[in-house]
Amino acid sequence: MDLRKIAIRVLFASLVIAALAGVATLLAPSSGDMIARLIGTAVTTALAASLLLIAISALETTTRRPLGIVLGLLVCAMYTCTILAIWLDALTATIGRSISNQMVQTDVLIGMCGIPLLLGAACLPHARLRMTGIVFNGIWCTLAFIWLFEIWVIGELFRGDFGYITIPLVIFSWIIALVLLRWPARIVWLGIGLATISCVLLQVIGFYTEGSFDGFHTLFAIVLCCGWGSSLVGVWNLLTYRDERYAIVWAEQCTIFIAGIALGALCSLIWIGVIRFNAPEYLNRIGAASGILATTAIVGIVIGQLLRVAMVVSKRETTMIATCPRCQQEWKIPQGKSKCPHCDLHIKLHIGSPGCSVCDYDLSGSVASNKCPECGATIFQHGSLE
Repeated sequence: MDLRKIAIRVLFASLVIAALAGVATLLAPSSGDMIARLIGTAVTTALAASLLLIAISALETTTRRPLGIVLGLLVCAMYTCTILAIWLDALTATIGRSISNQMVQTDVLIGMCGIPLLLGAACLPHARLRMTGIVFNGIWCTLAFIWLFEIWVIGELFRGDFGYITIPLVIFSWIIALVLLRWPARIVWLGIGLATISCVLLQVIGFYTEGSFDGFHTLFAIVLCCGWGSSLVGVWNLLTYRDERYAIVWAEQCTIFIAGIALGALCSLIWIGVIRFNAPEYLNRIGAASGILATTAIVGIVIGQLLRVAMVVSKRETTMIATCPRCQQEWKIPQGKSKCPHCDLHIKLHIGSPGCSVCDYDLSGSVASNKCPECGATIFQHGSLE
């Protein structure tokens, strides 16, 4: 079954439906509600088919297959909810309208959880990021099930005591994901321990005080201290998630110092707000200045590391034995511009750094075995470049 052809046909069929609905508007202006539903159905189908094409394309490669699976499931779920929301209230007046509202909330919820789930799925094919993806997706799947329970059982999203569970999970899911970026055992367990203590204490305090934190100021101070420590571990892992060759040690150390000041100022401001004091002006200035500097420095270092990794390593004297596409004669093609000695076909050859066929990891000058150090795939070595 060619899923790509099916998706393309659905896309064109939805565009035809939208065009017919537009024509019907001229011929039957009194049925505007039905035509609006037809147009909404056609547009939704077209968008879903377009996104499914992207998902199908991702499914065809090993490194993007989990991303394609999650994207396909999200698109199918959102498409189903949208279509039901469009048509249910037209079928039955009271019950259909109620279920239609729940479908709209479910649709919004799936879209809200979709981005974190896609980020987690993108981490799964990489050996160093697999644990991050598993834990991150596990937390967000739990959040999605809790919110679906609120919508379909309680009847309203973000209502009741479930918010005291979900809000800390949303906050600390990102911190835990950053903590799991690297695996020096002591750092990982320290960060996870601090994040878990902070998250659980915040949930307990929220339940007992209904979000006011009155009478639990000491425990809330512990929450902020543990949260500060785990966040700092996460930022450090983000900055040092790179090959040692691309390290900018002094810049990373300065950035983590500034980030520590910014996080400390933020925690102090939250604490002062909880105990209902007025924050001093200098603390606001320190928090704002350090936050801007830390954000700028983190973005700059990450971009700088990515640019260093993306630099193409080429060798001027590299050649490749290939068959000329015009005369089918085999000859040794040098890198750069050349022409076939048999038929004078002009050819330009550019050979970059060799990469793994599965995960595209740069293997130039660093392969000591026949296994990729990133994903463990077997490296094909027969007929290597001369």
